[in-house]
Amino acid sequence: MAVFAAFTSVASAADIYVGPGETYTTIQAAVTAANEGDTIIVRDDTYNENVNVAHLTIQSQNGSANCIVNASVNTSHVFDVTADYVNISGFTVENATGSDKAGIYLSGRQHCNISDNNVTNNFAGIFLSHSSNNNLTGNTANSNTLYGIYLYSSSSNNVSCNWVQNNSVNGFRLYDGSTGNTIKNNNIIVNGVYNDSTECYEYQFYNDQSDNVEAKHNYWGAAMTNDTINASIYDWQDNSDKGNVTFYEFRTSPAPCAPIPELPTVVLFSVGLVALAGYVVYNRRRSEK
Repeated sequence: MAVFAAFTSVASAADIYVGPGETYTTIQAAVTAANEGDTIIVRDDTYNENVNVAHLTIQSQNGSANCIVNASVNTSHVFDVTADYVNISGFTVENATGSDKAGIYLSGRQHCNISDNNVTNNFAGIFLSHSSNNNLTGNTANSNTLYGIYLYSSSSNNVSCNWVQNNSVNGFRLYDGSTGNTIKNNNIIVNGVYNDSTECYEYQFYNDQSDNVEAKHNYWGAAMTNDTINASIYDWQDNSDKGNVTFYEFRTSPAPCAPIPELPTVVLFSVGLVALAGYVVYNRRRSEK
């Protein structure tokens, strides 16, 4: 009987379409009507709303270039994940610009998959608070007001194969017991403020906690060396109360598993940008000279 009930639950899961001409024209209306385990498929369009998500898969029909979710209230998260086992993929997520607000926010959540999204022009792109055992893969965190990816007291997450670029303060920021995370094969490029004396951007990676962090096998931009990567990281060398960030070995070319940003999302603001042909290659040593 128990086996039959489990099978019935899986078999009854439905695909629910959202978009012009559909029964549901907003994502939140579909989420509210859905049952646990349903998949919400969002057709190409721009959706002006903030969405609370529980026990569902939400995916765009044709990818982030075609499906935009724009915060209707910029002082709320665009996607606020309120349950475990949520999947969100394939959206451009933007304009949650209020303090501590994010394009995609997980608080106390586990076993969620956040993939293939473009999070841009938010206070923070993707923000995990007290969350563990989640997967953040294949996302572009680009041009957010403070942070690209922010981990607050969040441990044992897989944060791999993301493109993190042009975020105004930090590409990654880790705080208060964010340990045991897998942070590798990310392209971490041009985040923070350029420092002429160190010939790098400060601080692309900010370890604002006493715990040590491992961030090996990431790509930090063309012509980056041990010294310039080290200078672009905030850790115990900047404040003795902070933990060390181990970044070596590092990639010497972009991680191919990470997404290539759509050209309109790449801010070409420096003379050090020498190519966008398959991969964006940025030469920091020539920057602003």
